[in-house]
Amino acid sequence: MYPQLVFRLNHIEENARNVVLICQSAGINVFGVTKVTCGYPPVAWAMVRGGVAGIADSRLPNLVNLKRAGLNVPLMLLRPPSPLEAKLTVETADISINTSLETMKILSRAALTLGRRHKVLLAVECGDLREGILPEKLPELAVEVEKLKGLELLGVSANFACLSGVLPTKENTSLFVQAGKEVEQAIGRPLEVYSGGATVSLGLLEKGEMPRGINQLRIGEAIVCGTDTSGDRLVPGTRQDTCILRATVLEVETKQAEDTAPLGRNAFGEVTSLLETEPRKRAVLSLGRIDVDLGKISPLDKGIKIVGASSDHLVLDVTEREVPTVVGETISFALSYQAILRASVSPYVEKKFTPSDYFKEGL
Repeated sequence: MYPQLVFRLNHIEENARNVVLICQSAGINVFGVTKVTCGYPPVAWAMVRGGVAGIADSRLPNLVNLKRAGLNVPLMLLRPPSPLEAKLTVETADISINTSLETMKILSRAALTLGRRHKVLLAVECGDLREGILPEKLPELAVEVEKLKGLELLGVSANFACLSGVLPTKENTSLFVQAGKEVEQAIGRPLEVYSGGATVSLGLLEKGEMPRGINQLRIGEAIVCGTDTSGDRLVPGTRQDTCILRATVLEVETKQAEDTAPLGRNAFGEVTSLLETEPRKRAVLSLGRIDVDLGKISPLDKGIKIVGASSDHLVLDVTEREVPTVVGETISFALSYQAILRASVSPYVEKKFTPSDYFKEGL
């Protein structure tokens, strides 16, 4: 079925291995993040084969699927759970990132009911202004968390560049480490985990500016895509040909704009302009805005330009394509992180995992 999103699992495994080696040289463990691929177990397994210490995702249903798939590594919930999700969080995730004491009290009760202890990381506000406990409030909150018998305070976590674009620096990550040290003083014991960021933090590591004490990163984009969107760069030693999107050609026709036709807004309320004063060969594909972020894909064949799209149709200019375009063929596209995210969650895009014998060892 098309459109089709193809995950090249051996390339993802290779990226994971390279990222893990970079981090291990600095004493840092990697949790592979699968949220960009909707938590698909084959992608998680590729990361595990590449050496990640655990798998993290922001959506509980994704972690449920991963747990059912039998992954034998710790699972982390990235987004703080709501109180209503406490029981499922404890049942599914080994670790969760939290900011609310009230929610953690409910998590503790759920854990005690289930006869286990649930591990938590306290998210520290480091300037990006998404979720995070203010550093000056962190020690007092940590003391209260220590009293919760169903929880184990594992450590602290930092988040950068996800909402406001605040990048990690030697200064703000050092302040994060200092906040964790103040927690240690308050609770009278060392913390096991300082989870210092995500893909964007790799740049700091590469420059040798990662503060001592940070011993974990949560990496998704660098493994799945080989890119660092926030840093606007390719991650050294990684591949970018890990995922491709394929769509079928439904129509090929040479067309020209009617310069006398009145123009209004399109179906998405946008004002566009018809620039083809000369006849141009157009191809219509089985791919639309419902399926993928079309501003974040690029055709792999030379001479193809994206003209525009509606909900269910993508229009290409194939006039300059080196080979003829015919109805029924498939055209392939490279994808950015954002495009993979949208295509992964679309129910109309078939997901394919290659090579076909990748799982001969089983999960």
